[in-house]
Amino acid sequence: MNPELFSTTVRRLALLLTAGFLFVALGAGYWSVVRAGELSERDIGRAVERARRTDRGRIVARDGTVLVESVANAEGVTERLYHSPLLAPVTGVWAPTIQATGLEQSYNEWLSGRAGPLISTQLDALLHRPIVGADLVTTIDPALQQAADALLGDRAGAIVVLDPRTGDVLALASHPTYNPNTYIEDAEALQASPARPLLNRATQGLYTPGSVFKIVTLSGVLAQGKVQPGEIFEDPGVFIVEGFPVRDNQPPPQTQLDLNHALAYSSNVIFAKLGLRLGADGLREIARAYGFGQVPPVALDAAASSIGSDEFLLDNVGLANSAYGQGQIQVTPLQMALVTAAAANAGVVPEPRLVTEIRRRDGEVLARVKPDAWRRAV
Repeated sequence: MNPELFSTTVRRLALLLTAGFLFVALGAGYWSVVRAGELSERDIGRAVERARRTDRGRIVARDGTVLVESVANAEGVTERLYHSPLLAPVTGVWAPTIQATGLEQSYNEWLSGRAGPLISTQLDALLHRPIVGADLVTTIDPALQQAADALLGDRAGAIVVLDPRTGDVLALASHPTYNPNTYIEDAEALQASPARPLLNRATQGLYTPGSVFKIVTLSGVLAQGKVQPGEIFEDPGVFIVEGFPVRDNQPPPQTQLDLNHALAYSSNVIFAKLGLRLGADGLREIARAYGFGQVPPVALDAAASSIGSDEFLLDNVGLANSAYGQGQIQVTPLQMALVTAAAANAGVVPEPRLVTEIRRRDGEVLARVKPDAWRRAV
C-alpha cells in the first residue's frame, strides 16, 4: 500500500473516531446534565408505579394470623392493609412515596420481591406479571401482644416480652403509637405531636431502670468475686454515703439479709454497699457484658443503653445510686428485657429475634432466621 495513502486513511479514521467520541460525550453530557432532572423523574415515576403494582409480601404472626397484607383494586394498584395498627412499632409502615420503617424497612428486599429467586422475579417483570413478594413469619404472639397493649392502655410507655431461650420477641408494645393505615394523611400531625407517637419507646426510649438493674450489680459482684454467696449484710433501712442518705422504699422485715433476700426485698441499702465494693470499673465491665453501650441487634431502629459518665461513677454517691438503678443510668425496655432473659438463660444474652422464616406465598421456605446468642454476660 502507498505509505502516503495509508497515512491519509489513518488520519481520516482518527478524525472520524474523535468526532464520534465527541458526539457521544456531548449526548451523554446533555442527558446527564441538561435533561438529568427529567430522567430522574422518569426513573422515580417508573419505580413508584412498579411498587404500586407489586403484591408485596405479607407479615404474619407466629400462629399464622395475617398482620399486614397488600390488597389490589380493579386496576391492579395495591395498598398496604394493617390489620393490627397497634403493632406499628413492630411492622412499621410502607408506601411507595415514603421512607419505610420497622420490619417493612428491614426486610424490604424480601417483601418487595427483589430478594430470593431472582429468575422468577425477573421473568415476572419481563412478562409484566405482578411481582409477588415473600412473606415474613414473625415471633409475635397475638394473645400476648393484645394483653400488652391492653395493659398499657392510654399510658405512655412500653412492654417487651421475650422468650429467654431463643430471644423471640413475643410481644412489643409502645404507646402512644400511630395508625399505619392513615400514616400519609396523619404524617405532619404525628411528626409535630409532643406525645411523640413515632418514637418506638420499646427500642429507642431511654428511661431510669430502677430496681431491675440490681440484677446487673448482683451478677457483677458474684462474677468478679467481690462477695461470697452466703455472706450476710446489714440493712438498717438507711445508709449514709458521704452525707447522702440511701433509703429503702420499703424496709425489709429483718436487718440482716443474704444476697438472695437482699434481691427479693429489693434492698437499696445493700445494693448501694455492693456497688461500692464493685467500683466504677467493675460496674462498667459488667454493664458492657450485658450489652450496655451497644445497640442491640434487633430488626428495628434501636438505641444503646448507658450507665453514666466516668465522672459521675467515680463519685461514691453516684456509684452507690447507680448500683440500685438510679443515677445517670438510661436504658431501653428492650435492653432490660435482655438482661432479665440472661438471668433466666444461664448468663447468655440472646439476640432478639422478630422473624423466624421468610416464605413464598405457597408456603415454600426461602430462608430461616435461627436463634442466636448475642453475648455472654456471666
